[in-house]
Amino acid sequence: MTITWSAPETDGGTEIISYIVEKKDRAGIKWTRCNRQKITDLSYRVTGLTTGHEYEFRVSAENIVGPGEPSLPSSYYKASDPKYKPGAPAYVNVIDSTKSSITVSWGKPLSDGGSTIQGYIVDVCKAEEEEWKMVTPPTGLRVNKYEIPKLTEGQEYKIQVCALNKMGVGEPVVLSGTAKPEERMDPPQIHLDSELRKGITVKAGGSVRIYIPFKGRPTPEIKWTKDDGDLSEKAVVEKAVNFTQLSIDSSDRHDSGKYTLTLTNSSGSVSEFVSVKVLDTPGAPQNLVVKDIKKDSVTLVWDAPAIDGDLKDGGEYQFRVCAINSEGVGEAANFHGTVITSDRADPPEMELDADLRKVVSVRAGGTLRLFVPIRGRPEPSVKWEKLESTLTDHAAIDTTSSYTMLVIDNVNRFDSGKYSLTLENSSGTKSAVISVRILDTPSAPQNFTVKELKKDSVTLAWDTPLNDGGAKITNYIVEKRESVRKAYTTITSNCTANSFKIEDLPEGGIFYFRVCAVNAYGQGQAVETKETKVSEVPQPPNKVTLVDVTKTSASLAWEKPTHDGGSKVMCYNVEFKPKSGDKWGTACTVKVPEATVPNLNPNEAYLFRVLAINEKGKSEPKDLGLPVVAKDVAIEPSINLLFTTYSVKVGDDLTLEVPVRGRPKPVVSWKKDSLPLKQTSSLTIINTATSSKIVIKGASREHVGKYEITLANTAGTVTASIGVVVLDKPGPPKGIKVDAVTSDSITLSWSPPEYDGGCSISNYIVEKRDTNTQEWQIVASNVARTSFKAGRLTHGAEYQFRIYAVNRITAQYNFKQPGPPSTPIVKLATKSYMLVTWNEPVSDGGSPVLGYHLERKERSSILWTKMNRGMIKDTEYKVTGIEEGMLYEYRAYAENIAGIGKCSKACEPVAARDPCDPPGTPVVTAITRTSVSLSWDKPEYDGGSKVSGYIIERRDLPEGRWTRCNFTNVPETYYDATGLTENSQYDFRVIAKNAVGQFSIPSFNTGPITVKDDVDPPRIMMDVKFRETVFVKAGETLKINADFAGRPAPVICWTKDDKEIELRARIQIISTDTSTCVSPSAGTLHSLMVVLRSQTTLLRRGTPLRDHTLQ
Repeated sequence: MTITWSAPETDGGTEIISYIVEKKDRAGIKWTRCNRQKITDLSYRVTGLTTGHEYEFRVSAENIVGPGEPSLPSSYYKASDPKYKPGAPAYVNVIDSTKSSITVSWGKPLSDGGSTIQGYIVDVCKAEEEEWKMVTPPTGLRVNKYEIPKLTEGQEYKIQVCALNKMGVGEPVVLSGTAKPEERMDPPQIHLDSELRKGITVKAGGSVRIYIPFKGRPTPEIKWTKDDGDLSEKAVVEKAVNFTQLSIDSSDRHDSGKYTLTLTNSSGSVSEFVSVKVLDTPGAPQNLVVKDIKKDSVTLVWDAPAIDGDLKDGGEYQFRVCAINSEGVGEAANFHGTVITSDRADPPEMELDADLRKVVSVRAGGTLRLFVPIRGRPEPSVKWEKLESTLTDHAAIDTTSSYTMLVIDNVNRFDSGKYSLTLENSSGTKSAVISVRILDTPSAPQNFTVKELKKDSVTLAWDTPLNDGGAKITNYIVEKRESVRKAYTTITSNCTANSFKIEDLPEGGIFYFRVCAVNAYGQGQAVETKETKVSEVPQPPNKVTLVDVTKTSASLAWEKPTHDGGSKVMCYNVEFKPKSGDKWGTACTVKVPEATVPNLNPNEAYLFRVLAINEKGKSEPKDLGLPVVAKDVAIEPSINLLFTTYSVKVGDDLTLEVPVRGRPKPVVSWKKDSLPLKQTSSLTIINTATSSKIVIKGASREHVGKYEITLANTAGTVTASIGVVVLDKPGPPKGIKVDAVTSDSITLSWSPPEYDGGCSISNYIVEKRDTNTQEWQIVASNVARTSFKAGRLTHGAEYQFRIYAVNRITAQYNFKQPGPPSTPIVKLATKSYMLVTWNEPVSDGGSPVLGYHLERKERSSILWTKMNRGMIKDTEYKVTGIEEGMLYEYRAYAENIAGIGKCSKACEPVAARDPCDPPGTPVVTAITRTSVSLSWDKPEYDGGSKVSGYIIERRDLPEGRWTRCNFTNVPETYYDATGLTENSQYDFRVIAKNAVGQFSIPSFNTGPITVKDDVDPPRIMMDVKFRETVFVKAGETLKINADFAGRPAPVICWTKDDKEIELRARIQIISTDTSTCVSPSAGTLHSLMVVLRSQTTLLRRGTPLRDHTLQ
């Protein structure tokens, strides 16, 4: 944990040299020291804590005399890693697009907030709009790449990505510029395996398979050739969207050669070749001719076969030649000796294609392949180098006798540069340089510094990045972060210069700043400043004055600077120089705005100036103005009174100290009420070289008055007055008179007391006593005027009256402090403020309550904080400055003229969240004689936490009180209110409650509802064809359907000729709550009627039906 504190108000007269930090575990009783080394700062990082334990801390200051008293202990704090929402992802780039989609990728945030990143959320917004739409699941994506589908072709979109941890969603990183879904045109690229580049060797009769993946958009056209000619008929070419394969089965010597794949689309063309060697018996000798013929011999001459069957390099071979005629093969003629196969000596050569002679461009994250065909005998050695730097460790070099290839996967900006290829053998050396440009985001800007620092602004400057990523830098993004936060906020994303001025910063704030360059490929690496405090050198001190001068010293005083530059002034430098000199010297450095410069030469003139110093440096100097001659001078006495009036409570002690200045030392004399002041046992006068004191012990009324102090010396005389007031009970009122008498009242008047006790009279207390009793009774305790009419007196009785004057000192004797108010209630809670109410105390202590004080604390804290500066006159207070989601408790105090009473009980913790909206207005869905069924809609806003239940309230109309209907939780949005009285009227409303215990305000009322059975006469609905005569053939089945309605549910009865139909095998009747059906066989019925009878009424509905059976 890192703890901070303020310097003590007094340093004990000597500079503080260190601080001692101590800690105590909540489970322990012993304080232990945290630091072994000296601490000179006002903060310290405490280590070695046990995770999950709670600690309190205290700090002691130490000077040369020793350590002082420790501070009060801090609150308890739990040792645990802090957790925040994650920072913004490092970058976001568009890596692909189609007509209806855009694919983006992003980097991990620099800070995960102390909690594992659970996923990422991608939002899109049309470029001309401001409403962002989430396109990923709310739980986020686990990967760092996402294809955004279902986009409109040609529409420009803004894209942002946020990281998500268990603390919530972090700040977004916004794609620089906009992105448009469109088909991308990519030139073809062939991914040739390194083994294929070495070539393929197979034995005769074997199969050749050349599988080559590729990519390109649109899909490129595929063409295979052999030795710059067409393929043989047995070669089979397989073509797909992203690969091609050449297959040759039963290969022979004629299949050896160089197979070239060429890919072509509208964006370009690319070729690669694969060498195939088939190991077979030699081919037929060539150019066989008969050179010489004799009668018994023939001389033949031929050339070596075109295919040698693959002789091995360095092998030693014997050769022989046979002749063949129609009779067969003749005897062989042997070549004398052996032949060793070896290559000819050729100097090394390389073939750089046209693309390698230009600048090779590769996107960051892709693969760099520099393929160079080579030749030379003997096989040359190959050396790849990167000019002006070393070759990266992850570069792979593949070299064969016919080619060399440099491959670097996942390239970045640092792989840009010039690459040198050197071939060397015994026949010579060959070199070439290939320029490579990696298309990437820029590197970090260079020489990033704080160029100018002022009290409310910072000017940053930087140089262009070393590497621009292969594209022109379009702009810079400047961000800032407060030292107490983890995440950066963007100040500007469109800075085109190499400097930027950040204004309107809080004075004295501590910030980190960073800047990154942006090119066509996105946002580059950022560079960060060190911790920067927004401040500047202070302004010069004000009003430098000469306080005193002697022949060897001069005393100066000055006022603090008008502005400290945003950083506390640490000290002042006092500089001086002889009037005739030209070099300023430092006389002394002090922390207070006064100093004495010693060791001056008598009678020499000096100039003085003062500079203020803070952590940013020295201010401009402030000159004294006039030269000062070092000599003793007579100084007129002066008196600097801190106060002109002093108040003391009766019986307490009082010390009047007056600073005294003057040269020579002035004579001091005191007067009281224009008479010389005499010392007594309770009043003592003490004079020193720099002050004069009056010490009063046990102040009483005799010490009240006007005190005068007079200082006199040869330079002059000065006088000052001080008033002393002794706070006591007022004296008795004077001149009580009876102004009027009636049969039941007496009117009194009086004059205020001569001595009011040092404070104003607030009211008078009037008491009476019947002459027949000894008991005094209070007639009135809060009389504001000096007259009073005592009423309700007994006719003919004699009374005595006495009157007290009351001031605030009297109140402390006669009245008690008020009792505690009622427990506060949070009437309304939002995420930015709370409205707290309470009731008056039961007891006001005998004096009216003047006002209230309200305190607050967080649930996890033990420290109460006062909310109001002035007294709260009402029993309601709006509390602001709260933090969303925190739980707060409140308590209140009442105050009367006797002081502040005891605090109330603390209310239950209440969360600072926006309140839950009320449910929708309840709707009546059914009514019976004893119940009402209600339903309602959920609240539009749940207060940030799921609605867990509802409270249903009712009241009897017209003047009933609201009472609760349900005493168990109702999680549904419907309810049956039972136990009601028939024919009574009720009103209903609903209150929502969410998971954190917040209640909404009540919904709108339903309005008057009368509780009685809801009766609806029965109705029959059937097809119109049944209202006419129905013709049915004999033997067929007749089915008659009828729908009905009514409340209560009607009773169904089918009749024939006014008689109820009896169920038989040939007749079926099927009924539900809303329909009925009868199925008689034709010929059994001639007329039917369905009758519906209500259970509660005599209403009857019937429909006759005619059946005519065709015989």
